[in-house]
Amino acid sequence: MKKIIPLVFSLVLIASLTVGCTGPSESQLRNKMLLHANTGYTYFTENKYDLARGQFEEALKSSKKNGAEYYRYLAETSLLDGKFKNGLYNLEKSYELDPYNIVTNNSLGLFFIGAYGEDDVYTDYNKSLKYLKYAYEHSDAELVKENYALANYLAEEYDLALDLFLDANLENKPYNNYYVGTIYVIKREHELGRRHLERALEMGLDNETEKLARMFVGVTYEEPLSEELMNMEFDEESEAYFDEIFESALEQL
Repeated sequence: MKKIIPLVFSLVLIASLTVGCTGPSESQLRNKMLLHANTGYTYFTENKYDLARGQFEEALKSSKKNGAEYYRYLAETSLLDGKFKNGLYNLEKSYELDPYNIVTNNSLGLFFIGAYGEDDVYTDYNKSLKYLKYAYEHSDAELVKENYALANYLAEEYDLALDLFLDANLENKPYNNYYVGTIYVIKREHELGRRHLERALEMGLDNETEKLARMFVGVTYEEPLSEELMNMEFDEESEAYFDEIFESALEQL
């Protein structure tokens, strides 16, 4: 399935800062690097991409050249510049140097589901699931779980996606509720689907996803759609997505 809804999950940096050091020690440089990187990932979550890029550039200055972290932050700056080929190359270099790093696995997993806005030529759900599964199995971070849930949703692994989303936090998470609601629609559990979709609408969605959610809510009543819904205009990608959801629903019969 093609990604047509915005990815709102952060790239998560999991690291500990060392304290109590004096002088320009290696530990202090590392602390500085991690602070810049964490700030960069926070800005990324808030869609403040220029600010995020600046923080990753600062993290680069304090990282060990040609090390795993150096290549990861180089990748982040490239990806934010839309240089996807370079970004992927540097992420894979970082992975080669430290294949057990949760952040790198998380970033690679998100790359392969289009989190950076890259072209569909890079979409590979099998690769995404491989990297995000590792991150999920080795981290207690809520956002890592949500990333793995989203990858399963996009790969149409709906049972696992539903379990993961329901085990995650649904409070103040409109898109989590949207995903859960659409899965229930696919499973023809319409009352549950409507409940989560209406919750998502109450919390607020982007314009295109809001229209899709309203359409799905209309479907859950199992009666002819209103004239308003029938005349609703979607972009080409959203219309294809809606059709694909119903193909999946029919397969559940």
